[in-house]
Amino acid sequence: MKKIMENKKLVTLIGLIPIIILILVIVINITYSANEEGTNVNNITQEQVVEGIKISEGLIIQDKGIYNYTAKVTNTTSTTSYIEYITLSFYDKDNKKLTTLYGYVGREVAPNEEVPVSASVDKNITSATRVDIEVKK
Repeated sequence: MKKIMENKKLVTLIGLIPIIILILVIVINITYSANEEGTNVNNITQEQVVEGIKISEGLIIQDKGIYNYTAKVTNTTSTTSYIEYITLSFYDKDNKKLTTLYGYVGREVAPNEEVPVSASVDKNITSATRVDIEVKK
């Protein structure tokens, strides 16, 4: 009788293992999805050249309620240029201004040199379809 009871416990335990594994997989997937960071929500790729400074590869990444815009700044002139900051004005499809951000560079940029620029805001800018720039030298 004791052996039959031990066999029933073993069968029950073996039957519960797949259920426990399934529950763990579901919990881990839900937790990972809720905490996923750096989601690319918008790709603003149009290039702009202002005063010999090219802005390209614009990208908005959302991370826990903060929207970070990153882009490449390239000096297209034949001389070194000091760039203080880039003013970034975001517009939606109806040409409504969403916000203005400032991407700090703060250094000399050699001819054809690329440097990253970024700016963050806690306002949703994912509906932006255009970014206008101004260069402060």
